[in-house]
Amino acid sequence: MLLQDRILRHGHDLFVGRNAECALFQEALTAPTWPWHLLHVYGPGGIGKTALLSEFRYLAQEAQIDELSLDTRDMGRTPDAFAQAVDLALHRPDMSKRFLLTIDGVEADSDLGDWLRRSFLPTIDEHLLVVLASRHQPAADWMDAPGWEAETRTIRLANLSLEESQAFLEARDVSKACSSKAPSLTHGHPFALTLVADHCRRHPDQQFDFDDQPDIVRTLLQRFIEETPSGKHRKALEAAALTRTLTQPLLEHLLGEDDALALFDWLRARTFIESES
Repeated sequence: MLLQDRILRHGHDLFVGRNAECALFQEALTAPTWPWHLLHVYGPGGIGKTALLSEFRYLAQEAQIDELSLDTRDMGRTPDAFAQAVDLALHRPDMSKRFLLTIDGVEADSDLGDWLRRSFLPTIDEHLLVVLASRHQPAADWMDAPGWEAETRTIRLANLSLEESQAFLEARDVSKACSSKAPSLTHGHPFALTLVADHCRRHPDQQFDFDDQPDIVRTLLQRFIEETPSGKHRKALEAAALTRTLTQPLLEHLLGEDDALALFDWLRARTFIESES
């Protein structure tokens, strides 16, 4: 067994939740032919898109379906770089066999995303299923051409449930003495849970609390900052990190803004923010 296959199996052993998403993919695997040919997975950074794509690859291998995985962060985000990397998928030894191509790190509003929609995806053969992962929901123009809706499925990833968060930590042999508060503190955010699990393996007798772990908070904040749409949004996020409770008037005071309702609403919509009516 190749090391990459061992890594894929190890990832499967640690995989938790996403039952509905995996059921949708299993339906496609067990159908005699692909019932659709494009699956678009999206969600914020750290929500588990890469882990889900790895699980899809594992399930495909178990079903004896060949697969190829590409990550735009490794090969560049230009059409030319992608076209070279995907040549293997387009020129397979047996073009009559079903094939899975997963592509991580594709943004629909990028040059690569636009090229995929206009030039690449319409030319794939009926034996190829493409799974894309991106941070943002596909734009409307991905679906405006007749026929796209029938060939496409979309998955929005959310945080894990409380029970799934507990299972996530248990799968990693994390001490309950350390991690008992983690599912509620992290709100089920997979990347946050991963950081907690790493901390608890090193400090099994120390109960985890974000107040005592500024380095972990800084790492999470940096991940969230990477996807802020503007400088104002970034400042709003930084303001939210300064206090346990943030109101719209307090946000306006911290930012020096007369009206920060749009920014406040944007913060409330983040998966890692607990909002009260």
